Amino acid sequence: MDERVFEALTPQRTGTLTQIMRLITFLGNTAFLIIANILLIVIFCRQKNYWFAITVAVVALSNVIVMSALKRLFQRQRPADPLIQGITNFSFPSGHAFMSVAFYGLLIWFTAITITDKYLQKVIIIFLLLLILLIGFSRIYLRVHYTTDILAGFTLGFTWLIISLMTMNEIQSRKMKRL
Repeated sequence: MDERVFEALTPQRTGTLTQIMRLITFLGNTAFLIIANILLIVIFCRQKNYWFAITVAVVALSNVIVMSALKRLFQRQRPADPLIQGITNFSFPSGHAFMSVAFYGLLIWFTAITITDKYLQKVIIIFLLLLILLIGFSRIYLRVHYTTDILAGFTLGFTWLIISLMTMNEIQSRKMKRL
C-alpha cells in the first residue's frame, strides 16, 4: 500500500504544490508546536484558566515522551528519496501526525467545550480536522513518511489525547469532590 500511494502521487508533484506541502508540514513541526503550546499555556494563564494551561502542558509533554518512545521501539527507516533533507529520526509512527492530533485535537476539545455558537464551533472544528489531515498528507507527499506511519500517528496520537484528557478530567473531578 505504501509504495502504491507514492506511485500515485509522483505524477501529481509540481514545484508550487511541493512548496504548499512544505508550508503545511511546518504546522506539524516540533519546533512550531512547542511554540504554539507555550503560547497557548501563556494565553490560558493570562485568562487565569490554570487548569487548561496545566492540561496543555501535560498533554504536550506526555505526547512527546510517548511518541519518542514508540519511534525508538519500532525503529522503522524513512522512505527513500524524500523531498525534505536532514530528517534523521525514525519514521514510525509519524511524529507530525501524532503531535498534530494532540495539539489541534486539544484545540478541537477546547472549542467544543468553550464556544457556544454552534455554527462557529463547527467551522473551527472542521478547519482543525482538515488541517490535521493535510499535515499528514503533506508528510506522504514529501516522501518523509509512509502512509502507514501517518495512519499509526493519527491513531496513536488520538488514543493518547483521549487517555490524557480522560486522566486530566478524572484528576479535576477528584479535586472538585475534595473541595
